[in-house]
Amino acid sequence: MSADLSQFQESFFEESAEHLSTIEDGLLQLEQHPQDLDLLARIFRAAHSIKGNSGMFGFTAVGQFTHKMETLLDQLRNGHLSVTPAIADILLRSTDCLKLLIDAAHGGAAPDQDTIAKLEQELAAAAGDASKPGSGASPAGASGGAPSAASSPQGFRIAWTPPNWMFQRGLDPLRLINELAELGTIASRSLNVSHLPTFASLDPELCYLS
Repeated sequence: MSADLSQFQESFFEESAEHLSTIEDGLLQLEQHPQDLDLLARIFRAAHSIKGNSGMFGFTAVGQFTHKMETLLDQLRNGHLSVTPAIADILLRSTDCLKLLIDAAHGGAAPDQDTIAKLEQELAAAAGDASKPGSGASPAGASGGAPSAASSPQGFRIAWTPPNWMFQRGLDPLRLINELAELGTIASRSLNVSHLPTFASLDPELCYLS
């Protein structure tokens, strides 16, 4: 049976409006508190949620643009770059552009492609500053001869059990898992099938795996 995803798309647009508000309010506060890492983390999570959710519904333009923003935000929250008025301005203008892209996905007028391309270049250039020698973007307290704590590799073990109604909302758990590959290196994955019922009692609209 084909699922009507329109109601779930409306949830996406409602949630995206909330995330956009979080990003915009956070960026305005960030101008006054550029060292607030909790605030940066909150902004990053909101952008990451928009990117992940847009991918589920095939809103490619939204996801690609948000990824550019997320890359710069990641550099800021990890201390590889510092918040400057210029960076805050780029992110605020990008947030306005992201609103237009989401409106276009909802049936509104598409934003100017030249504006999108220019902002993507500015975001990439700002994020690239962290990797330039002598850019002054090293975390505070890092010495030239010793690796900083921020650069030390970290490992995490993630256990996730999707809600069994996930398929009924038109969501694909594999998309969420694949998002992790953009945040780091996935060393291994394993599948828990302990809750899988017998074939006779299997409901194809329910998610049993974790």
